[in-house]
Amino acid sequence: MLSDRFDAVVFDLDGTLIDSEPDLRAALNLTLAGHGRAAVTRPQVIQMIGDGVPKLVERGFEATGGLPPAPFESLVTEFLGHYEGKAAALSTPFPGALEVLAALQGLGIRLGLRDRRLLRGRRRRRCAPRHQEAGRPAPGRGAGALEGCARARRHDRR
Repeated sequence: MLSDRFDAVVFDLDGTLIDSEPDLRAALNLTLAGHGRAAVTRPQVIQMIGDGVPKLVERGFEATGGLPPAPFESLVTEFLGHYEGKAAALSTPFPGALEVLAALQGLGIRLGLRDRRLLRGRRRRRCAPRHQEAGRPAPGRGAGALEGCARARRHDRR
């Protein structure tokens, strides 16, 4: 039984439990529009997500004609100005995410969230997903909330 193997599960919020792409796309499109660029679509942004905000901004500009002459750091700052404070306006839970959390709670498993916005200003700890610890390839984005970016601590049942 799952509760015999784990006493806690920690989920990464963005891209595992929450579809934050709409908020990321809105901020990216506002940033791009400020430089006379065309808007990018959901499928495009989904392919751009990963490796953090600077990489998302870079990929957005590359997809719409290349980086402008403005200093790159100012583009990232501009994006963050559009994104921060509105980062949950359009985000929604992935289908089944709430049900998985409820099922885990029903088994008595403690739940935790890891999100970079919650960690701002605190010492950050890298939490390797279970599939990386086991040397297995990462599952696809959004695939299986339990396997996704979750890390669980095993019971010591000696």
